[in-house]
This record gives sequence, structure tokens and C-alpha cells, in this order.
Amino acid sequence: MSAFAARHHELSTSPESGFVRVATVQRRDATGADLVRGLVLTRVGDGERQTTLERRDDYFAALADVFGMTLDDVGPAERDALWARLAAAHQQWLETVSPR
Repeated sequence: MSAFAARHHELSTSPESGFVRVATVQRRDATGADLVRGLVLTRVGDGERQTTLERRDDYFAALADVFGMTLDDVGPAERDALWARLAAAHQQWLETVSPR
């Protein structure tokens, strides 16, 4: 494991790392997988679909309903800060992928 320690540290802490820049939650089940990457909720496998979570309440509801993450220990100020960061990053991403 020591051979991977430096790379793990870099991927976990570098501002350039995709693991640091984009919040991601994933869950696999017998028929596929669900994942949230930024504000995009995707179901892969049985019943494939993709939804953009455009409202704060929808984002936190998806974390609870799909992934079982109630975040009971995260206060309103922290949720607001997370949502603001996610919304800003999503808007920036949209500007890079949308034609002008």
C-alpha cells in the first residue's frame, strides 16, 4: 500500500483532482448503479435515466432517498455552503459544454 500513498494523497487533496473538484456519490445494486456527479443524478442499468437536480431540496432529497445519506449531522449553513458550491460549479460546467 505504501506504493500508492503519494498518488492517493494527491488525488484526495489536490485542487486539480477530479475527486476534489466534483462531489460524487455512487451506489451499486443488483440491476445497475446510481450516481450523482455534481448536480447530475444518473441511473445506469435497469431503467437508465439522467436528471439534473436543479433545486437545493431535490439534491438533498436524492441523497436521502437514493443513497440513504440523510446528513443529519450537517447543519443548514453547511448545506447552504455545499449547495452554493455545487450550483456554481454546475453553472461553470454548463458554460463549458454549451455552445455559445
